[in-house]
Amino acid sequence: MKPMTYSQFRENMKKSMDMVCESREPLTVTRRDADPVVVMSLEEYSSIMETFYLMRSPKNAEHLLAAKARLEAGEGLVVDLDL
Repeated sequence: MKPMTYSQFRENMKKSMDMVCESREPLTVTRRDADPVVVMSLEEYSSIMETFYLMRSPKNAEHLLAAKARLEAGEGLVVDLDL
């Protein structure tokens, strides 16, 4: 996560936000006498929130992790969805 001061962020806000959206990497904005904040793209935030939602249920998390392990072990199946 790239750090940037509040002043740097304010001076280069558009460029910084474009960089965050293009790279999908969050940006840490540090502030004097205050906690830092994180700037991230909406797409990345939505992805993280979807993962949290799917992993919230222990049974669903177990199912997803088992499927991921099978895929990584080469047990995946390629299906042509062109109709």
